[in-house]
Amino acid sequence: MIKRVLLSMILIALIAAQSPGEERITIAILDLEASGVSTAEAVSITNRIRNELFLTGRYKVVERGAMQEILTEVGFQMAGCTSSECIVQAGRILGVQQMVAGSLDKLGQLYTINLRMINVETGEILAVASADCRDEIEDVALKSTKEAVEKLTGVKIPIENEPIIPIKKEIKSTKFRNLGMKVGIKIGCGRSYISGNTNVHIYSIYGPSASIFLYIPLSAQFGFQPEITGIGKGADMDGRYELNYCKIESSIKYLVKSFEHHNYQIGAGLYYGTLSYDADYVKSFDMGFILDVGANFEIYKHDFIIEIKRYFGSIDIAQDSSGNYFLGGNHNYTLVLSIGYYF
Repeated sequence: MIKRVLLSMILIALIAAQSPGEERITIAILDLEASGVSTAEAVSITNRIRNELFLTGRYKVVERGAMQEILTEVGFQMAGCTSSECIVQAGRILGVQQMVAGSLDKLGQLYTINLRMINVETGEILAVASADCRDEIEDVALKSTKEAVEKLTGVKIPIENEPIIPIKKEIKSTKFRNLGMKVGIKIGCGRSYISGNTNVHIYSIYGPSASIFLYIPLSAQFGFQPEITGIGKGADMDGRYELNYCKIESSIKYLVKSFEHHNYQIGAGLYYGTLSYDADYVKSFDMGFILDVGANFEIYKHDFIIEIKRYFGSIDIAQDSSGNYFLGGNHNYTLVLSIGYYF
C-alpha cells in the first residue's frame, strides 16, 4: 500500500511538471487494441497519440511507464481492457480526469485508428474519432495519429510543434507517371474486321496482341508513349482471312483523374504496321490512327494498366491482281482490350 501511495505521488508530480501554472486536464491512454497489426505496431501508434495529446496544449498526459507501474502494482490487467467500465476503473486508479482507449485496425490495405475519450468521474463517452490511411504503417504514425487526435479533441495541433521523426520510405504510387520514365508490357485480345462496299458477307474475327512500350512524361498531365505491337487482324469473308502485323505506334497520353492508388488516362496517336508475311491481294503495310482509354492502378506495390484501344485504318489494304480494290474502299479496324505491367 505504501508503495502504491508513493507511486501515485510521483505520478501526480510528473503530471504537474508538464505544464506548471496552467490548468490542464489530466489524461491517460491505454494501449490500442491490435486488429490485423502486430502488438508492437499498436504500442508505437499509442505512443505517437500520447505525444499528439500533449502537443494540443490542453492535457497533462501520463507517461506510459509510470502508468504501467501503478496499474501492475495493484494487479490491474491492462490486456483486454476495452469496456467503458474497465477503462473508467483504470482511470480512477491512475487518478486522472479522462481516459483514451481504442484500436488500430487493418483491413486489406486500409489502416484505421479508432479512439474514444471517457470521463472517469461519470463514465460518459465525451468524444469519438477515427482516421484512415491507405499507405504504410509509417504514414499512419506521421499523419493519421495527428488527424485522429485533432478530431477527438477539437484542437488544431500547431505544425511547428510536431516532433520530427526521420523515416525512410519508398515512393510508390500510380502517380509515378509524373515522376519519370517507365517501361511496360501489355497482352490482350482484339476484335477486327475489314470495312468495304461489297456483296460478300464480312464478319469480324478475334486475334491476340502483345506489345512493349515506354512512357515518357512531358508534364504533370501529359506523356508521350512509343510502342511496338504484334497484333492479329483480318476478317471472315466466307472463310477466315488473317492478317498479322508488327506495328510501330506513338501516342500522346493525358492524365484525366489521379487518385492515391490509381488514375485514369486517355490517348490519341498514329500507327504504321507491316505484314509479318506476304498475303495475296493485300498491301504489305497498313497505317492509321489510334484512340484509347486506360486505368492505371497499384496492387501490392506493383503497377498495372487496363486499356481499351481502337485502331482506325486509313488506307485501302486489299486489291485484286489488276490493282483494283475489290472490296470497294476497305480499311482495317480493330478494338483491343489489354492488361499490362509497368517495370
